[in-house]
Amino acid sequence: MSRVVSTFFFLVLQTLTAYGQSDHYDNAGKIYTVVAVVCITLIGIGVILFYLEKRIKSLEEQIKNE
Repeated sequence: MSRVVSTFFFLVLQTLTAYGQSDHYDNAGKIYTVVAVVCITLIGIGVILFYLEKRIKSLEEQIKNE
């Protein structure tokens, strides 16, 4: 799973870098804002998925023990 996540991050950053080379996003460092927002969003999604995985695992163990 970590390989999939790292590949996804690489593709997102590569795409944003390609867009950042154009004049449209180069004004006033907007590309850095876009990259920051995307990274924060992906990290947030990762944290939520990690929390849900732990929660589901604990519920599965409770069901097994009953």
